[in-house]
Amino acid sequence: MTLRNHTAIDPTRRRPGPHGRTAIMTIFDLRQAYHNSLSNMRGWLGDASVSSHLTALDRLSILDAWQQEMVEFFERNGHCFACSRRLERCTCPHEDA
Repeated sequence: MTLRNHTAIDPTRRRPGPHGRTAIMTIFDLRQAYHNSLSNMRGWLGDASVSSHLTALDRLSILDAWQQEMVEFFERNGHCFACSRRLERCTCPHEDA
């Protein structure tokens, strides 16, 4: 599977922030990483040689785990996955940890 005209975003990449501290990824970087990951997931699940052996429950479990990873990825970078706002500005309901 190849992506045309897409540059992969390295989720470990950090930008220098104010006072020399490491900054988190911008919402634009996060959304680009999300769309790249979604495209890869669609390609992988659409590949009959890979996914033809998966049950519907297997596919749903994979998608659920992928979505949870994206939620955590956004949170690690200071943004809400649901609304894309900075966590301190987010008003979405969240489960208690």
